[in-house]
Amino acid sequence: MLGRGASGYVRRARLCDKLLAVKRIAISDDERRRQTFNEISTLVGCTDLSAANLITCYGVRCIEGNIEIAMEYMDLGSLGDLLRRHGPLPEEALGSLLDQTLAALHHLHKEKHAVHRDLKPQNLLLSSSGKCKLSDFGCVAELQDSFGKCGTFVGTVPYMSPERIHGGEYSYASDIWSLGLTIVEAALGHFPYARCNGYWGILQAVLHESSPTLPADRFSPEIVDLAAQCLQKAAVDRPTARELQAHPFLER
Repeated sequence: MLGRGASGYVRRARLCDKLLAVKRIAISDDERRRQTFNEISTLVGCTDLSAANLITCYGVRCIEGNIEIAMEYMDLGSLGDLLRRHGPLPEEALGSLLDQTLAALHHLHKEKHAVHRDLKPQNLLLSSSGKCKLSDFGCVAELQDSFGKCGTFVGTVPYMSPERIHGGEYSYASDIWSLGLTIVEAALGHFPYARCNGYWGILQAVLHESSPTLPADRFSPEIVDLAAQCLQKAAVDRPTARELQAHPFLER
């Protein structure tokens, strides 16, 4: 057993000489289970996922009202695990992580026309070889075209963008907001909004307070600016993943 969550668990498995991570998700609603199965199935067998820093999915099945996904095994667990064990990351490590995560987002947005909808430290998986890959495609939603918008309320609430919390339509920029929160959390070593007031307090803070920032006296101007660009309240003001790949922080 590798880990448990509110809706399922992940276990390590072996297929011949290959180690796998098998995730089981309990979904009681038949229609939602069918939709999730179809979303994941579109990614299974894609040969370009690994090169794009998206976790490779080897297979998916429905069993006893659950969905099971067989994925490649990442031996260091998630970024969330790493932050709990070791605290904040140095900027050099953050640069490598961001470079790989942006490659994943660019591929997901522009090649797959999909919004992840649940980008957070727990869904960035790490390996001892230095790889970082974006996982958990149970929340991925494909768009019909590059101007499509999503209208469903799925994902992890504290990492949702303002437009999602408002209940409006959203698109690729919502993933950029979640990336900005992940950057700040990885740099500080803790989630940037106070959790003591629960989900409702976080939602109110996202909507009505200034966006979190990195202290200029502790971090380089480049990473402070990158996080601030990601955490623009208006979706239209956030850069794309491709634009962020050319940010000075990643060119140092």
